[in-house]
Amino acid sequence: MASRLVFALHSNHQLYYSIARGNLELACGTKKKIEDREQTYILDVDDEVKRHGRPDAEHAAWETAKRIELLRAQCQYSVQAVVFAALSAESFINYYGVRKSSATYFKNYLENLTPVQKWLIVPELFNSGRGFEQGKEPLQSLEFLVRTRNELVHAKPKTAVTLDDKGFHTERNFENYYDPSIDTAARCVTTVSDLVKGLNRIDNVVQTDWLEGDGFWRHFGTVTKMI
Repeated sequence: MASRLVFALHSNHQLYYSIARGNLELACGTKKKIEDREQTYILDVDDEVKRHGRPDAEHAAWETAKRIELLRAQCQYSVQAVVFAALSAESFINYYGVRKSSATYFKNYLENLTPVQKWLIVPELFNSGRGFEQGKEPLQSLEFLVRTRNELVHAKPKTAVTLDDKGFHTERNFENYYDPSIDTAARCVTTVSDLVKGLNRIDNVVQTDWLEGDGFWRHFGTVTKMI
């Protein structure tokens, strides 16, 4: 009987993507809590004005503190969504490159490329020149993902905002200090799916089932692409 060489590759791209997707869902849930609290607060302030002629300053301060707490949680989830989306995108193209060649070949010739270079070069290398077009989707969104991830990793401090005693009236400016936004995180997560599905159209042996999740794409499958 002829011997067969069987090998398996371990890659964390699915785990990273699951973490990114889960954190995006948590960020969206937190945003809904913030919006619901704001609506309740507005009604409470109207009632306070009717009853006492002015808003309750202590109530406003308490609501501001609670909103800041929720904004921090939303920011934490969005950051993790972006970082793990970037990890998933690079982990998968590394997996694909090793699978199509060998660990030695990948280490010698491809490992030191940037994530964008890998997604540009590796598909072309193993598919007779067929690959993604530079400057167009989904590489354009990959560049956005890498740039957003780098901004988080190399973050610079921002000037603090002074809040007055009017509760949510100054919060719109304050929210600018809790990056990335949910729209940014959503674009980063969907970029992974766009890349993998695009690679599947180039090379149909690429599996895409690991991208799916119950209810996820109903909400995030058509996220608008924004620079």
